[in-house]
Amino acid sequence: MDSKIDYKFGLEPEDFLTVFPFHFIFGENLKVCQVGPSSSEIFGLINGSKVSDFFNIKYPDLSFSLDEILKQSNSYFILESTKHPVNLRGQMLL
Repeated sequence: MDSKIDYKFGLEPEDFLTVFPFHFIFGENLKVCQVGPSSSEIFGLINGSKVSDFFNIKYPDLSFSLDEILKQSNSYFILESTKHPVNLRGQMLL
């Protein structure tokens, strides 16, 4: 776990992993810096991997770049796995 991550969501890092097992956190370079146990197990995400190697943004219609994601930060997102027939639906929080 990266100790530089600002946990402003009211949960300690260990609790966040339990409550949101499919979450992952990535930085400006789109590299994963924290990953929930289910995302790690099912999708193979690990710290340091580039999230765009594992998922495409299915909705909204935009490229996988931080600038594009920031423009749509109030939207819900559907991410399509590049390795499994699975979609994830959720928010990207800043």
